[in-house]
Amino acid sequence: MDVVKPLNTYVSLLHIAPLLEPDWAVGACIQPLDVQGLTAAAGSSWFLGQHKLLQQNVLASTFNEDLANGWTYGWASGRSQAIRECLHQVKAYVFEISPVSWRLVAKVVSPGFTIETYRNASKATTKAASPLGEPAESKSPLLSLSTSSLGHMSNNTGDDSPRHVSSRTQIMANHLGILALFLEATSVSSVPPEWSQRLLQHLLGRPQEGPVPSSCIKLTAMKMTDGALPQLHQVAANWLVHLFHPHNIGQYEAVILAHRECISERAELLNAYNDCVHLIYRISESILEAEAKTTVARLARTIAHHFPALETQLARRIATEGHFGYHATVAHFREVALVRPDDAFSPMPHLRVEHAESNGRQHSGQLAVARYATMIYMFQMHVHDDRLFIESKWKVYPSEPSVFVLDNHPRVLRTFPNGESTMAGSSRGIDGDYVGYKSPAGIHLSLYHYDLDTRQVLRFNMHLAKQGDDILQVGVTCYRLAVEIDEQLVYSPARERTALWMPEQSECLATGDLMYRRNSTASPPVVMV
Repeated sequence: MDVVKPLNTYVSLLHIAPLLEPDWAVGACIQPLDVQGLTAAAGSSWFLGQHKLLQQNVLASTFNEDLANGWTYGWASGRSQAIRECLHQVKAYVFEISPVSWRLVAKVVSPGFTIETYRNASKATTKAASPLGEPAESKSPLLSLSTSSLGHMSNNTGDDSPRHVSSRTQIMANHLGILALFLEATSVSSVPPEWSQRLLQHLLGRPQEGPVPSSCIKLTAMKMTDGALPQLHQVAANWLVHLFHPHNIGQYEAVILAHRECISERAELLNAYNDCVHLIYRISESILEAEAKTTVARLARTIAHHFPALETQLARRIATEGHFGYHATVAHFREVALVRPDDAFSPMPHLRVEHAESNGRQHSGQLAVARYATMIYMFQMHVHDDRLFIESKWKVYPSEPSVFVLDNHPRVLRTFPNGESTMAGSSRGIDGDYVGYKSPAGIHLSLYHYDLDTRQVLRFNMHLAKQGDDILQVGVTCYRLAVEIDEQLVYSPARERTALWMPEQSECLATGDLMYRRNSTASPPVVMV
């Protein structure tokens, strides 16, 4: 860590603790800690660091370097067996201190591990079996720390990527990447429908009042046909839903806001990427250990073993981005830096899906469906002059509403309604192009998606029409346009992309209708003038 103040203004602490124990986010300010009390207690798992100033003003902290007393981790009397056997982590903190407060300026977190006590080591123990069964895991260097993986990582940094992401963090990002790619390819019909009910409840941020309309997430999608284990679908689906749990949203927001200005400094962007990967990994480890008796690493390697094509997709993404998810990190933090939270918008009605129907042959995976749900399940909408403002209820950082200009001219959308940057999707897909206009029948939008993998263009036609003050009807039709695209589309100006919008032929892939109802009588009425 680069230091700009005397060494005595910093304190570093190491803590061995259960993975689920509350933690501090980088940037958090806390009351001064009693270091003597923390480290001197019998069986303490806190260790005070020793500072060294390296070249180029870099602060290094070492802990228990002489191993004079070994590493201790004591159990309080009566501590539950469940806590003793849960995953643990080593967490190292560096605080900038003052007499009135301490500010966390750096943090390092180890992967999860278990602690074997002397008592347990002397006798065999029986643990709950993982639903994944006996290990059958990929040996890919992308998914395991080894000599070959270290060589692979060192030769695999994209032009825009941070240069000093540790190999361990890269492996963690790759594990999460395999899970994400698996869910991109897994159809909604591959898992029980309960997952969609839980997802929508999480998006509401509170227990569901009455039944969630089951047709909100009900798509005809492509099933995997290569003999995948049903357990993998179930475990991955549960993992995805848990990431949207309201208990996790505060953690996401804290990390993101702690790095609000990181977009202007590559070193700060590196720290933001690291913190985001470690946070998602830590949350993922906790749910997988609790519900499936497995780890992120094992689940990712098991999935890759059964679906080796995912490793090829992962390698291609890494070749493009340098590190999995790095481009999305840049895009999201760009929006965080651009947002002006003090901007005032007119009160907007809160609308929530009450009924939905769909049919067709559009292949949508679980990850895509979950993303769509965060955007459109419940939102606020307002029309002012020739602009349509839409803002989702679910988001993980402050963001401005999506703004659609309704002048019947080609435009580029900056953010989706959930605050997600249109540049944050897969590096193989391009979003944001649209055209919109108003008519006596309502609002008409055409949105375009370019897929460089399948070399095709999708157009989503949307028609928004109000019924009274409380109801909004939205009709959606998805077309595949009969045009060919290539890699150069990434660099094409907007006028060349619009030339693809009006082909001689197009194929209707899916249609859908959604009915939204104003969520509260205290909410403003639906206005579209």
